[in-house]
Amino acid sequence: ERVPRAPPPGNEGEALTAGLAKALADISPKVGRIILMAPSPQLRDSAPKCIAGEQLDVCAMPRAEYDRMAARPREVLKALAARHSNVIVVDPADFFCNARECPVLKDGRALFWDDDHVATTAARAFAREYLQAPERWVKTLR
Repeated sequence: ERVPRAPPPGNEGEALTAGLAKALADISPKVGRIILMAPSPQLRDSAPKCIAGEQLDVCAMPRAEYDRMAARPREVLKALAARHSNVIVVDPADFFCNARECPVLKDGRALFWDDDHVATTAARAFAREYLQAPERWVKTLR
């Protein structure tokens, strides 16, 4: 099978969107449900470094910055999901962030294992909250 070429510089977002649209069109008729995850926040440095250096406030991402960064990907995911009755977008923003910031820690536990990968304990905690009230986390244009 032919290996796809890398997209030309500047077109990465369009190429990713087109690829995801094609994947959803191919897979959606064959499965019961597809869950797309909206972007999770990023820290300004790695969580272990922030915790060890007691720099939690410095490392946290301001919520407004995260919302700006995630706005376009959220729009794209919602628009793609709206094309298929069995595709939903789950947005974990309110789990990872409060009104002011997206912190390093929540309830005394690290949310990330570096600067942008969600810690296993945080993923499990989010999954428990999602399973208790899925409608709280689903974002759609429908």
